[in-house]
Amino acid sequence: MCAQDLLKVRVLVVVHSNQQSRVPNDKDWVDCLLFTLPSPEGRFNVGDAFGNAISVELPRPGLYSMQVSYRGRDEAQIKAMSLSERFAAMPLHEGMQWLEQWTGIEEYRLDICPVDTEGVST
Repeated sequence: MCAQDLLKVRVLVVVHSNQQSRVPNDKDWVDCLLFTLPSPEGRFNVGDAFGNAISVELPRPGLYSMQVSYRGRDEAQIKAMSLSERFAAMPLHEGMQWLEQWTGIEEYRLDICPVDTEGVST
């Protein structure tokens, strides 16, 4: 999903009490995905390809909608391309520390809302 894999991204997780409490994104956020997921344990785990993860506690077990939005993807992609040659020439540990200064150029926002299943027949 990320536009590049060199710079660390920042992820903001917002858990809403209901669909009506979700505030539309500021103009600089771009909505890109909307989907529904079951959460039988009332928890979501969000992680990356490098093994970093967080666990998000939800108000209760159930069905949730998730709106994924982003900003800074183009800027991060351009920055990563401009840095990749210099990064490749550095020892790995030094290069990873050097890249930290650009953490968060690419950001994602996950808005999670419970889905009202009252009155829905199966």
